[in-house]
Amino acid sequence: MSSFLPTCCSSTSIRSGTDIFPINSYPFHNLLSPVISTLFTGSAIVVKSSEQTAFSASYFVSIARNALAACNYSPNLVQSLICWPQTANHLTSHPEISHLTFIGSRAVAHQVCASAAKALTPVCVELGGKDPAIILDDLSPYDLEHKVLPILMKGIFVSAGQNCIGIERIIALPRSYDILLPLLEKRIRNLRVGTTFPSAPSSSASLNPDNRNSNRGHKQQGDTNDNIDIGPLISPHPIPHLHSLIRSA
Repeated sequence: MSSFLPTCCSSTSIRSGTDIFPINSYPFHNLLSPVISTLFTGSAIVVKSSEQTAFSASYFVSIARNALAACNYSPNLVQSLICWPQTANHLTSHPEISHLTFIGSRAVAHQVCASAAKALTPVCVELGGKDPAIILDDLSPYDLEHKVLPILMKGIFVSAGQNCIGIERIIALPRSYDILLPLLEKRIRNLRVGTTFPSAPSSSASLNPDNRNSNRGHKQQGDTNDNIDIGPLISPHPIPHLHSLIRSA
């Protein structure tokens, strides 16, 4: 479900690189960036994306292939591969791959490195972090509300929190903590959850339980993105973990 991408190495030592990237974090950037850097080393690349993003990955790869063809280069320098996770070991352990770069979780990184070790293939890993926002006590109440709070809300909830560089936790010094906590609580309770997909349920509730019996905080089917603060999860897989976080909170 995650992905590999080659780093820039000497073109004399590279046969081909592999890019394997996550399903939800910057799919266009994480795919095209390693493709461009690999081509500039004079190498070919195999892009392995999640089976859940088969269409978008193939479409993005076609952009690179068409650009190569327009410049009179072989489009075969860029290949897209879609497979189930249990089949990916064949790629990561293949002796014709000269370098792997993996972006994803620590657990999957262990599997990737173990597989690559069979062919002594070097691996560069970029793993998910626990990005904190640290708030000091030298900010005025006005700055905390009007400057810091919007940054925190965006950093936490952009893409419904499905963001590998999003804010995972807030560390605030005592004075800022006392000011920020009620501001955050109010803003989070009024977040509007919904979707514009035609097949979605007719409405969805706000995060505020006090609003669930009213029209406020509900999105009717066909509403625009301007009426929605948080969209749906892209996969059911994180739901048990999400529920555990809510229970612990």
